[in-house]
Amino acid sequence: MELNYKNQRLGDEKVFDWCKNEGLAKIKRMREGALECVDFSKNDIGDVSLQAILELIVSERRRVKRLMFFGNRLRDPSSLITLLQDSVCGLGSPGGPAELHLSDNRISQGAIEKLLECLAEFKELHGAGINPPFWIRAERNGLESVGDELARFGGERGLDIVLVTRQNRDRANRKADVHLYVQ
Repeated sequence: MELNYKNQRLGDEKVFDWCKNEGLAKIKRMREGALECVDFSKNDIGDVSLQAILELIVSERRRVKRLMFFGNRLRDPSSLITLLQDSVCGLGSPGGPAELHLSDNRISQGAIEKLLECLAEFKELHGAGINPPFWIRAERNGLESVGDELARFGGERGLDIVLVTRQNRDRANRKADVHLYVQ
């Protein structure tokens, strides 16, 4: 099961309307259980639209494995942290989040650091590594030069982070907590 609205150029106003009407009805009609993917990539949406989508998902207590929001106007997607920390829909829940696709946005180093901080808090709270590893795809956000700094930031907080690129995908391993793409 998934919600696939990729490449529809909805924009913020249509996403708000979707969340109130069509989206709510669609989620209520779906059978119980986790969603494999929610994809609103290439829709010209900002942080407030992302927040509305995630609030709908959390309010309906739906877990989502893969969240895809690449090619939008996201800058500080802090509403993702609210989802990740949710006791029903968040990290560690069966079928819960394992991948964030945030490439081709305007996401800052600080926003990625907030996500890493959230993941580190989860790891510390549960006293074990994040398994399977959590994937953050954030290529083409202007973060190429700070990849090592982000890995160090996460490492200082107890995360085992592997910086992954298309050229070194073989470095990805099951023992890492986070696979981070920033190039």
